[in-house]
Amino acid sequence: MLILWAISPVEVDPIEWDRLSDQAIVDNMENASLFEIERYVETIHSEPLPVDYVIPAHVANSANYQRANAAVDHKYPEFAGQYNEDLFAAVKQHPLLYRDYIREKLAVRRIFDNRNQSAP
Repeated sequence: MLILWAISPVEVDPIEWDRLSDQAIVDNMENASLFEIERYVETIHSEPLPVDYVIPAHVANSANYQRANAAVDHKYPEFAGQYNEDLFAAVKQHPLLYRDYIREKLAVRRIFDNRNQSAP
């Protein structure tokens, strides 16, 4: 019986990223596994924009979707065009900045979806 206990995998409670303070996110990310970073990315992508979110001027004043996206990518070069391990490494180093990046990307979609729906 003791042998089974010794070789059974240890279950670790997953980090509930959406319930942590900004400092706790940074602190937890320092030792986060790849799985935990992936979960953080999934959590950020599933969150809606906060009710009190102020859309940045470089997004709100963009002439079109492509320019707005380019402005956001220019502001956050750490994440723009990054995938897989490179993206996860950047997220691990800058988790709060990544959250801001995704929120701005979501704001771009929201603005230009609304503009397209209201166009005649």
